Amino acid sequence: MALSTLCLLLFLSLTGVINGAGNCSGSNTVSMDVNMLRGFTQEEYQKSIIDYWTPERIASARPMQPKIIRNGNIPFVKNHEDNEIERILTPSTILPDARVSTSPCVGRAFFTYGSLTYWCSGSVINASNMDTVLTAGHCVFNTTSKEWAKNFIFIPAYNNNSRPYGTF
Repeated sequence: MALSTLCLLLFLSLTGVINGAGNCSGSNTVSMDVNMLRGFTQEEYQKSIIDYWTPERIASARPMQPKIIRNGNIPFVKNHEDNEIERILTPSTILPDARVSTSPCVGRAFFTYGSLTYWCSGSVINASNMDTVLTAGHCVFNTTSKEWAKNFIFIPAYNNNSRPYGTF
């Protein structure tokens, strides 16, 4: 329970759901003042975000695509100038009957921008606080609208609305 609480607080603080000012109180210690919505305990507030993500909302979430800015076309064939070796980038293929084992360290992050629901992949990383999830920057901050993601949750080993390790 402590891990899930800390993980949720980390995401909420990064996504702007909870506003607070960070304070360093030592070389390895960081504290944060958390502002709660009036009338909510911390547990009630966290539960309200988890409850927001109904199976229907999760199913309607779309992958969050990054905004790609290019200065021209990227060629699919590149020549190595020194050895005159041609390198061809080949497309990926899906192997028939491929089996993939899931890991509790990898899952999906679900969040909202405005009224739209999105998801991105996320990975739990080994950090000293034991509750850090790594995801892409565009999944927590929209540089076009300049807004932080809201209603942010992480589901480890997510697959077709299953939550084998819970929701954080």
